[in-house]
Amino acid sequence: MKIDSPNSIGISTGFGIPTGGTSNQVLVKNSSTNYDTIWTGTTPTLVQARNTSGQNIGNASTTTITNWTNIYTQNDTEWNPTTGTFTATKAGTYLVSSNITYAAKSANQSGNISNVSVFKNSTAQSTSTIAALNTAGVIRGMGTAVAIVNLAVGDTITIRTFHDLTGTASLSTTAGLNNITIQQIASTIIN
Repeated sequence: MKIDSPNSIGISTGFGIPTGGTSNQVLVKNSSTNYDTIWTGTTPTLVQARNTSGQNIGNASTTTITNWTNIYTQNDTEWNPTTGTFTATKAGTYLVSSNITYAAKSANQSGNISNVSVFKNSTAQSTSTIAALNTAGVIRGMGTAVAIVNLAVGDTITIRTFHDLTGTASLSTTAGLNNITIQQIASTIIN
């Protein structure tokens, strides 16, 4: 704890604000004692991106979605939009959500399974079936996967999809239909 002495005209210059700290750190209570504060942490990670690449997804193969376009990033050194891989540089709890839409495909397909998943390292944390919408003789699949994931430094997050339609299927190129959000969330609530 640091207590500054009054300045030359008798006005206090502040109590309990420790010197130091680095860019993006926050000041938090260290104990229940008044003015016992410390500089800690960094601004939470936030990644928002979309995908209009029209990526081809092979039949019966779980595929990582790549070639994202960043919409907004904060502390984005962890996110590689080209490979679609988020690598945690800070341990913590993260909320991950992604919605995926396949481009229109002929309705006379033999397959009936498609999904989108949030993967931590090589394990699915959340998988959602992609609903097939059959309109005017074409199928367009849409689905959303959401997971709250505890990450250690070095853990990765990817969004992967699978389908068993005949041949390849492509992601939609329409802006706003394929999105990902990765947000670090507070592990404690400060009153």
